Amino acid sequence: MRQYFAGVKAFIFLFLKRDRWFMLLWIFLPVLILIGHAFTFVSLTQGRELVTVIAEFNQDALIGAVQGPILSTDLVGATLWRSISFITLIMGMGAIFTVIKHTRMDEETGRTEFIHSLVVGKYANIMAAFFVAIISIVFSSLLVSVGMVVLGSSLYEAAVFYLTLLFAGIFYTGMGLIACQLKNTSLGARNISLLFLGGSLLLNILNNFGGSNLFIKWLSPISWTRITEPFSNTNILGLLLIALLSVFLNGLAYYLSSKRDIGRAFFTEQIGSANAKSSLRTPTALAWRLHRGLFYGWCMVIILYITAFSAVSPTISGEINSLFKELAGQNWLDKIPVNLLFISIGIYIMSLFISLYALLIMTSLKKEEIAGRNEMILDKKTSKNKYMFSLIWLALIESAGLLILMGVVGAGIYCLVVGQWDGAFLQICLMSISKIPAVWLIIGIFSFLYGYFPKLTLLCWFVWGLFSALEVAWEGNLIDWSIMQFSPFAPVHYTIPMEDISILGLIMLVVLTMILIVIGVRGYQKRDVQTKA
Repeated sequence: MRQYFAGVKAFIFLFLKRDRWFMLLWIFLPVLILIGHAFTFVSLTQGRELVTVIAEFNQDALIGAVQGPILSTDLVGATLWRSISFITLIMGMGAIFTVIKHTRMDEETGRTEFIHSLVVGKYANIMAAFFVAIISIVFSSLLVSVGMVVLGSSLYEAAVFYLTLLFAGIFYTGMGLIACQLKNTSLGARNISLLFLGGSLLLNILNNFGGSNLFIKWLSPISWTRITEPFSNTNILGLLLIALLSVFLNGLAYYLSSKRDIGRAFFTEQIGSANAKSSLRTPTALAWRLHRGLFYGWCMVIILYITAFSAVSPTISGEINSLFKELAGQNWLDKIPVNLLFISIGIYIMSLFISLYALLIMTSLKKEEIAGRNEMILDKKTSKNKYMFSLIWLALIESAGLLILMGVVGAGIYCLVVGQWDGAFLQICLMSISKIPAVWLIIGIFSFLYGYFPKLTLLCWFVWGLFSALEVAWEGNLIDWSIMQFSPFAPVHYTIPMEDISILGLIMLVVLTMILIVIGVRGYQKRDVQTKA
């Protein structure tokens, strides 16, 4: 049995060295999210009793629909209630991207086959990828749990919370490993994993709509704190059950890996004909062919997501918590109808994730270059400019398409529920469309870095994390609005009514994006193409 795991230790050190900067993002971003939400509640007390403030939030119809009931009426429970979705999602993304990079991507580029020509066990790389992902989850969960102790929880409660987060991370790690066995490309594995992530987020939202005690909470790690209840009625039996579920998923991944050869998968993409169709004559057409599955998957997730938000939004009525109205010192609800606020927040949150989709499309540029596949295209009658623009245009059009789709579907469902097709349809559409320039700026930043500093394109993920952290910090009154404006999403923030959004500001974002793209393409034209050699 030991020969199957020979070389695991060497693999772990190698993977840690390759991932040392990315791991910092996955470890510390959840901690920053926790700190930001903790300061949100502290800053909103304004001399009032914290229990009273939290009780008001718990009775708020809008907040209850988004987050579900508060787990416990103290600072610890309220902070967990507000931040657990973001923390679990970030940890899940980190685990999934890590295992895909060190398993399926290495197989795709030929590294695994090369390494396995040495004395290496059959399961060495998958075991090492698992451990590297778990290392980041262990440290991130530990730091977040220590933060809960600082906020006032007992060591026993923090330990239960730590284990809940740990098992959620293990679950997502297994999910990523299973995706690697199902698809023979890293892009395909990433697509499946992100669909799983989006599905777990949707299940969590539906569980909150239903009072947070539906059976579907078992299917979404984001909802697992509703099962273990670490800071109220601790459920050890529930903790054991989610542990078994996480272990089972990883065991299934290992079993599936034993049933395939290196480079193969259970759903292998079929080889096309020797002669390409006329529709594949251009680089843009080829890029669309490679990414259309990812686009269709995101379309499905967005439709389900915005349908849930739109169907519930009209039912939100009555008085909204006065503290929520004065978030970061602004009485911003005076101009926003209460029944549109819920869908406005939902659109804003999803626009942040659509910018991640744009990044996934753009990273194909670097991936294809390192793998050497773009050389085959550039060897033909295709210029470097045309090749790079093909994926840039695809990222621009598809990200805009997702936002337009979200706006149209959300507006349609909302108006169907309300029974009136008045100005709300256009207003909801504009809520979503107005986010396009902010998402496009991420594409511009990547284009610039890829053109001149291709090794620094990983910084784009940190930039996205920074924009998300600015949002959390602003809500927690850690920063002023003047600092929040460094985020491209600030001009189209959910606290700004549509009629107050600056058209000039949106145009400036688009112009800045185009300038960065042109500069980046020019830089790519001048530099040499990187290869595996």
